[in-house]
Amino acid sequence: MTDHFNAAALGKLEPFLLMVKSAKGAAAAKLIQDATSANGVFVFAELLDSPNIQELSSNEKYASFLSLLKLFSYGTYEDYKQHQSTFPPLTPAQVTKLKQLSLATFAKSSRTLSYPALLNSLSISSVRELEDLIIDSIYLDIVHGKLNQQQSVFEVEWSMGRDLRPGEIDDLLAALKGWAQTTSGVIQALDQKIESVRQEEVRKGKENKEHEKILQNTIQEVVNANRQKGQQSGGGGGGSEQVTQTPRSGRILRNTGGYNNREEEDVMEVDEPEPQSKQSTLDGMRGKKKPSSDSPKTVRKRNRGF
Repeated sequence: MTDHFNAAALGKLEPFLLMVKSAKGAAAAKLIQDATSANGVFVFAELLDSPNIQELSSNEKYASFLSLLKLFSYGTYEDYKQHQSTFPPLTPAQVTKLKQLSLATFAKSSRTLSYPALLNSLSISSVRELEDLIIDSIYLDIVHGKLNQQQSVFEVEWSMGRDLRPGEIDDLLAALKGWAQTTSGVIQALDQKIESVRQEEVRKGKENKEHEKILQNTIQEVVNANRQKGQQSGGGGGGSEQVTQTPRSGRILRNTGGYNNREEEDVMEVDEPEPQSKQSTLDGMRGKKKPSSDSPKTVRKRNRGF
């Protein structure tokens, strides 16, 4: 927005810059009157710096017009009231424009402008007239903001830049140098903070790696200890199985080794059949059968528990 405003303002001033090249004395004074009254012309530095305008300072008759151009370039309506006798009479259009430019100057120093202060500085008698002046200034892109009628203030959002007073450029350079030094200090402090954070991250990374290494070593030691303990407890019988049958009871004892476990298994004890007599054999050969000998002898089974 600022670049657009500057380009438009210089465009409005351009015709006067062309005419001033040939204007001297009264013509130069008349040119100042026209420029300060023209609609849309709010910057005057280029016109003020022209040689024909500066020559008016040595002309007693027209020197007041040079003061008038300086007033519109960087002055305020308060300046006009304080030194009114040193300026030529102002037209209503010039008075309105000077008040609008004064509003831009006030907006540069504060973002909240109270109605009472503006009424006093601009010599305006009513709030309605003040608000009309502010609204016209907004439409002309001199200032932007909001009218807060409840709190009786004008809330500034943006204001045009005016020409610098003599000596203001030195103050501006000093302010810029101070800003540059402050910025440099802030950047240096940020760099130191960043380096401190980076070193802290490196330190934490090393600690985490060391902790991880210790943890892995501890886990490996525990695994090795458990493995060695298992080998020692499982070594003795070599994992072989020993089987022992107890006499008469029919029990079988197994020794699986390793843990010296003994297992006993029950088996069935079967009585051996009695040998047949010689007569029974002969009878069998003759085909004679005895009822008592038709079926095998009953087998007695016995299952003995533990």
